[in-house]
Amino acid sequence: MVTTLHPELLWAQRSSESDADKNIVYLTVNLPDIVETTLKYQLTDAGFSITAKTGNPSQGIPEKEYAASIEFFAPVESDVGLTRKSFSSRSLAFILQKKEKNSEYWPRLTKD
Repeated sequence: MVTTLHPELLWAQRSSESDADKNIVYLTVNLPDIVETTLKYQLTDAGFSITAKTGNPSQGIPEKEYAASIEFFAPVESDVGLTRKSFSSRSLAFILQKKEKNSEYWPRLTKD
């Protein structure tokens, strides 16, 4: 039986009432040794989900399965033109634009 683990999620933010470029959320999913062909994620205005496998048995790194699903505290722009993404063998990182311009910071990443 394979156990599915929750990946480490890191986040930070900036807020601005007037400048959309400064009204963003940084979201990083740490998954060292990601098997790129298994990476699947979905980003919507309301949330984010991801599944992936990590490891490399030929190098002695055991395979592990990861999955996570979160609902954001407030809506973000999931439009590809407004979202920046970067991928490496260690992580998947996003810069998401908040839908509402507001000088107040989110108290947390998730709705709950």
